[in-house]
Amino acid sequence: MEESSFLIDIEITNLKHVKTKKNDAKGNPQNCIILPLELNGIKLNSKGNGYIIPCIMRPVKDQKPNQRTHTIRLNVSKEAYAALTEEEKKAIPWLGSGKRMEETHARPIGNTPPPQNDSFDPEEDDLPF
Repeated sequence: MEESSFLIDIEITNLKHVKTKKNDAKGNPQNCIILPLELNGIKLNSKGNGYIIPCIMRPVKDQKPNQRTHTIRLNVSKEAYAALTEEEKKAIPWLGSGKRMEETHARPIGNTPPPQNDSFDPEEDDLPF
């Protein structure tokens, strides 16, 4: 199977969220988005040190040249999906799109996760970074 790189765009504001402003460690205001974990199906990763948004990426039907080749949606388990009404199924958020990249355009970046600070107090006005 051929290895491919994809350029993907995730529209996190298609998840349930709240926009707010908080100050960073230097007191500068920062635009922020707060995502409720359970309401959005965000899960603790297998190591217990981060969070994941389970997604599924599927090819787009009737692809056109230079267009996005894949669509990205929130992934719902087979059991949970079967229990949804048609209205609830239609409400599963579309999260973004992807496009297969040519190898000459692929720019690998490090896989080091960003620093975490789980001691963040949401009642404080300042961010831990």
